[in-house]
Amino acid sequence: MDTVKAPKALLHEDAMTKKMEGDVHVRRGDYEKAIICYNKACFISPDDYTLYAARGSAYAKLCDFKSAIGNFKKLLSLQNNPPQAIKEEIAAVFNAHGYSFLLDKEYSTAIVYLTDAVALDALQANYWLHRCLAYLGLALWTKALKDIDHAICIDANDADILVLRAKLHWKLGLIDKGNTDIARAFKLCPNHPEVLDFERKMWHQSQHLHDMACRHILGRDFAKALDCLDSCIKFNAEDPKVLILRASVFRELRDYRAALADVERASRCFFGKQLGDELDQHMRTEEHPEISRQRNLILNDMAVMHIQAGEFEAGLTAMNQAIASETITSSRFEGTTIDYRYHVNRGDCYRALGKLQAALADYNTARELQPTDTEIHTRIAMIRYQFGLELFNRAAFDKAEVEFSSAIRHNHKVPAFFIRRGDCFRYMDQSQLAFQDYVAAQRLAPDDAEAKVKVSQYAQFHASDHVVAPRHHAQTTTTQKPTRVEQAWRGAVQKDKAPDPAAAVQDV
Repeated sequence: MDTVKAPKALLHEDAMTKKMEGDVHVRRGDYEKAIICYNKACFISPDDYTLYAARGSAYAKLCDFKSAIGNFKKLLSLQNNPPQAIKEEIAAVFNAHGYSFLLDKEYSTAIVYLTDAVALDALQANYWLHRCLAYLGLALWTKALKDIDHAICIDANDADILVLRAKLHWKLGLIDKGNTDIARAFKLCPNHPEVLDFERKMWHQSQHLHDMACRHILGRDFAKALDCLDSCIKFNAEDPKVLILRASVFRELRDYRAALADVERASRCFFGKQLGDELDQHMRTEEHPEISRQRNLILNDMAVMHIQAGEFEAGLTAMNQAIASETITSSRFEGTTIDYRYHVNRGDCYRALGKLQAALADYNTARELQPTDTEIHTRIAMIRYQFGLELFNRAAFDKAEVEFSSAIRHNHKVPAFFIRRGDCFRYMDQSQLAFQDYVAAQRLAPDDAEAKVKVSQYAQFHASDHVVAPRHHAQTTTTQKPTRVEQAWRGAVQKDKAPDPAAAVQDV
């Protein structure tokens, strides 16, 4: 006896029969007949989500996305978590429908469907890219950037997407990131038209801004030069030449921190790769000399600033770095020498810190590099004078006289040098030489009270002993031949006024 089937089972069987008929029509490409079969199946079994999936797919083949989406929404209402294959198919339809609205510039509607697409299948770069384009149509730059970031995470080898993100980065002021994207796009597709167009425009604009900056620098208008260079770097952030030029402008504006940052950035760009906080010492020795030179100039200016502020330890540290770097650079290129003013400035730091021997060593090095510089000789004279005072206070008059004589050889225009040496001669019972030094001091500074008193004392003493003729006979008494020592001292004395012995700080 045959088993009688339940009505529900019979209905389901009929629905499956109609579905299979529809599937046959789909394989033949006759989607309209397939939809008729699926309609009958859905009518017979309205709770079977697979029927709506099949009918929605058929509508999609006919590009009737609205009907397809209606079926897929019904499917999702019946089954919250359908198989992944069905999810991907539904997402593709949502994406296609959203893209059609995107082409019609109905961006808000497009975003609705594209959001459903990425929710169902988040591993398709195109879905994120299409929603990004819709956000761009609404000028929602930040949301667009987030979506294109997702797209690049999925597919990082698409030059078009990288070019688009570069433009977004520039729009948001993220110039460096935009330039990085363009560089990546260039590696993927060197002949990409937009990459080539960007490179061409960037070069012309960068060169124009660079030339304007140079004109402003020549006119000493550093603020305008800085504006031009800032814009130039936005177009070409990895050009060491531009970075070094901006560093020099920062140096003129006394913004040394920014200047050093540009120099280090230029150095990294020169080597073609990003490093850590500090460059490897081996690589530093191979650095371009212009980069090293600019860094050393900045360190020198920082040292001068510290010296003027009385921060001599900080100034000494900066000068040590500058001189060490200059030494390395000069050793690499034949015929180059260290700028003598670096040693002068470091010597000033040592002298202010009371390290006179170290200061003298730096001044002597500077003198060897620039033998005729009077300021260097004045500094050496001051050091020798200090040595002489220390020896004089210890009653080492013969040694003190040697130091005072050395000071006079380096600067014979300072009255105090002659007075102190005269005191040494006086204590060594060499009255004639002492008197000559006092007279030399009075010639340099006629109003100097100490020189006046000592010349007066010796004039009276020598007059009483008939060693020196009275003043009113000084011009007529010429029979006595001067000694060789007298000739040496007289030849060293000049009649012009003595300068201030305190030397100014050297700017390089």
